[in-house]
Amino acid sequence: MVKAAYDSANKAKEAAKKGPQFHQVQSVENPHRMDPMNAEAEASLSGQIFQELEVENEDLKGRLRKFHQEQRVLLDKVNGLQQQLNQEKRTVDELQKEREQLKLLLTAKDKEKDESVKAMEALKDRLKNCESDHIGQCGLKRRDHLLTKQSRSFDFTQ
Repeated sequence: MVKAAYDSANKAKEAAKKGPQFHQVQSVENPHRMDPMNAEAEASLSGQIFQELEVENEDLKGRLRKFHQEQRVLLDKVNGLQQQLNQEKRTVDELQKEREQLKLLLTAKDKEKDESVKAMEALKDRLKNCESDHIGQCGLKRRDHLLTKQSRSFDFTQ
């Protein structure tokens, strides 16, 4: 359609170029006389070109409206995707902060566990020492008790 309009416009230009020369020739021959057939053809051709250009213009306006509508739809999609991306970024940031907090808590719990294990080991060692001391003291008391009994029994025998 555009090519046809372009071709028509070129033909009209050529006719316009030839027309004045033809009119000049006629003017020279008869300056008061204008060819009515030529004027009608020119007017018809101009009207036809004008109509073709109007149709082409309306077509281009329609295509431009359609393009603008598609552009608005795409911009809306881009804006929606941008909002979604921003929300996901915020979620990722929140999750990373929570992860860091959990790491700190885990580190603190591990330290607490290590300290508890050390404390338990120290208490076990103290318990063993106390038990060994107690057994040793009990053994000494028992030995003392046995020695006392033996000495009494020895005293009775004498």
